[in-house]
Amino acid sequence: MAAMAAIIVAIIPLIIYLMNKKGSDLKTLNNELEYIKSVLKTQGEAYKTEQDLQEKKIKTLETKVAYQGSMLEEYEEKIILMQGSIAKLIGNGCHVENCVERKAYTLEEINEVTKSKKKNEKTNTRIKK
Repeated sequence: MAAMAAIIVAIIPLIIYLMNKKGSDLKTLNNELEYIKSVLKTQGEAYKTEQDLQEKKIKTLETKVAYQGSMLEEYEEKIILMQGSIAKLIGNGCHVENCVERKAYTLEEINEVTKSKKKNEKTNTRIKK
């Protein structure tokens, strides 16, 4: 019996040590878990902030693209008008073989050609100086 009592006395500290170690391990694991939770929370907040920033940038870019699209449409109409005006200027101008004393167009002549006219109205006159 004394041998059994000695074994029990020797095992009890070992059991207490293992229980304390297990409790210490649980505490360490809980601390690590709390740290991971805080990291994930911070990471989620940073992700949300970055996502909001990206959405704002996208909206800004969409606005700019829409504005540029409308400007392209507006410029397209102006370019077509200018092409027509240039064609009129060339058509109304004198050519080397027909007009020896060619001169540059005057500002008045250019204004005359570029004035807004009715679509069906044609102008084929050139003031020669």
